Amino acid sequence: MIEAEKPSTKSQTEHEVRQQKCKPFDAKVEEAITFIASLFQEGDSSKNNKDELDESILLGWLKENVGDKEESLKVLNAVQLKLDKTRSLINELRAMGHDITDDHYVDLNFFSAE
Repeated sequence: MIEAEKPSTKSQTEHEVRQQKCKPFDAKVEEAITFIASLFQEGDSSKNNKDELDESILLGWLKENVGDKEESLKVLNAVQLKLDKTRSLINELRAMGHDITDDHYVDLNFFSAE
C-alpha cells in the first residue's frame, strides 16, 4: 500500500500569504486595464496601425493610483501580459475559423481568474 504524504500546513500558509500579497497588485492591474480601456472610443484603436494614447494621462493616473516608478512598471508589464494573452486567444480563435474582426472588444477580466 502506498501512502500519500499530506502537504504541510506551513507550506499552505506560505502559499496563502503569497496569494494575499498578490491581491492588491492584481486589483491595481485590473484598475489600470479599466482606465486604459476608458481612454479609447469603440473602434478607435483597432482602425489605426498605431494606437494614439496620451502618455501624460496614463502617467498621471499611475502616479496617483499606483505609486512609485518601480510599482508602475510592474503594473504596466502585467497589463501588457494580459494584452498579449488576449491577442493570442483571438489568433487561436481565428485559426479555428471564428470570424473575429478587429472592431470587437475583448473583456480582459476574462483572464482575472488565472
